[in-house]
Amino acid sequence: MKFRILVDPTQIYDLVPGIRRDERDLKCLSERINCPFKDKPMNPTREAIFSALFALVSTGEGLPGTLTWGDGQTLAFTSRRVRLWDDLPAQPALCQAEHDETVTEATGLPSKTSLSASWLIYHQAGQDPAAVPATETNQILDAIQALFPAGDPDNVQTLGGLVAHCFINGKIFKDSGDLDGQALIIVPLTLLVP
Repeated sequence: MKFRILVDPTQIYDLVPGIRRDERDLKCLSERINCPFKDKPMNPTREAIFSALFALVSTGEGLPGTLTWGDGQTLAFTSRRVRLWDDLPAQPALCQAEHDETVTEATGLPSKTSLSASWLIYHQAGQDPAAVPATETNQILDAIQALFPAGDPDNVQTLGGLVAHCFINGKIFKDSGDLDGQALIIVPLTLLVP
């Protein structure tokens, strides 16, 4: 029998006949199945989570990134501090912004936490009059989307088991810089904490 990891462990009661609503049953079940969270700390720190998110695209604060697209282009600068494009030492660049948190709780059940962040990506492909800056924007977005598999519940981004699921969530802002040569992409991310 194959199980998929659920964001809300109480959903198991609807999927497995005969299981009782008892924490001991959930613990026993998680030990029997190949659960990626059973050996991980249940309360990872926010800093560990956001550091792991940043590590998907960066080797460290102020350093070049690991994200590649197109013909091998990479990020020239990455930061966990949002900067204006005039303050960036090099482009293409990615800055990570950390936003709101949502905590929900129901009586007798563990709370659920949802963290949000955004990646702001800057590039200047539009400064070349012969270039189509939207091409660079689309290639960058394809590379970012590849970091967050969708459609397969058995293959989700968990940041090494720190979160139950990390995914792109919401409207992606795209200004490819056709008029002034300066592009900005904003990718909204949601992180579900187990």
